[in-house]
Amino acid sequence: ITPGLTITNSAGYSLAYLRGVGTDAFLPGADSSVPFYIDGVALIGSQGSEDTLGRVKRVEVLKGPQGTLFGRNATGGAINIITPDPTDDFTADLKLEYADYGEKNIIGFVNIPIIDGLAMTLSGFDTKRDNYISNTDGPVIDIYSKGLRGKLRWDITDNVAVTLTASKGETLSLIHISEPTRLLSIS
Repeated sequence: ITPGLTITNSAGYSLAYLRGVGTDAFLPGADSSVPFYIDGVALIGSQGSEDTLGRVKRVEVLKGPQGTLFGRNATGGAINIITPDPTDDFTADLKLEYADYGEKNIIGFVNIPIIDGLAMTLSGFDTKRDNYISNTDGPVIDIYSKGLRGKLRWDITDNVAVTLTASKGETLSLIHISEPTRLLSIS
């Protein structure tokens, strides 16, 4: 749908190229030329690693240098993933998957109205699978990824609202072990 956008996967990381600008440097600490953002907050801890999101409201693909809006790392553009804001209606999704190599995936989303003008959304995932390789010298670790993301929205008045967003994730793959990442955003 977006001309000039290419997204590939390498070792569990998403690599994005916009109009030919991008980088295949996906190691921790490497800056991506086309970074990923969730609700305007950079995915710094995971460096754009694949993340299971649950519900997505929209995806914004911004071409060209975006340093003014998103900082120094967005020289090729930026991909901003917008998740739904909490609403006054209860909704929920649950997705269960099973595949080869003992892969088991659980993805869930729930929107919970607490009181009038106060609601929250929770999105979580847990993925596990056996490793594709074998080791004759000892055990091989299984690969997993799990995380939780939440939004709390309080409509104080018709013109003033406060949204608190938090996420936590943990990944273990063949070449990448990340410490649990925590992210807190207030808008």
